[in-house]
Amino acid sequence: MLEYLIIALAAFAIGEISRKIKLYFGEKELKITDIKFSLLLFITSFLIPSFGLFTFSSGLIAHNLIIKRNI
Repeated sequence: MLEYLIIALAAFAIGEISRKIKLYFGEKELKITDIKFSLLLFITSFLIPSFGLFTFSSGLIAHNLIIKRNI
């Protein structure tokens, strides 16, 4: 259980890093890429039987949705 929490926190950290990169390079250039990447990872996690990948992609999607609401 602890492993999944660590994976989810790592996904959140990666989302936060991608947000900082977006702020540095500009919102318009990188606006859609993290959402598309997160959704692609989420869909692939159903094809690959790995709960860690599912947790990781869910964390990325949640992070992107939280950031979109706050901005």
